[in-house]
Amino acid sequence: MDGGIEAGGADSQNWDILLLPRARRVGQPLLSTCLSTAHTLLAAVHHLFLLPLVHAPSSPYCDVLLVNGPGTCVVVVLVSWIRRVLGLSHSRIIYVESWARVKSLSLSAKLLRPFVDSFVVQWPEAAGGGRAEYHGWLV
Repeated sequence: MDGGIEAGGADSQNWDILLLPRARRVGQPLLSTCLSTAHTLLAAVHHLFLLPLVHAPSSPYCDVLLVNGPGTCVVVVLVSWIRRVLGLSHSRIIYVESWARVKSLSLSAKLLRPFVDSFVVQWPEAAGGGRAEYHGWLV
């Protein structure tokens, strides 16, 4: 699935939700994961890179990008990070680790920790020092 819901500008109370195809389904064979991740990458590039360049090249597409644990968020952060490195926009990226990750971080969290502006965990044991922020449960 991909599409947008309820669009608005930075000064409004509106927001966008972008629905992207999953990078990998539960139990999906690793061989076919490359194809589904490529599909997710194309959708993310379309929504986060190409459309903003066409519609408003000088303004940021979003102020904040809020992502959580599934592997799809790795692709989304990658595309947003590329925009940032190229100087096209600087969206604040906030990663929220899954509530289910009590003592250790997910692979997505370990990969994305250096690339996000805020890294939030929902259990104090999961913080493990570093720059993780713990504010209690968010669910």
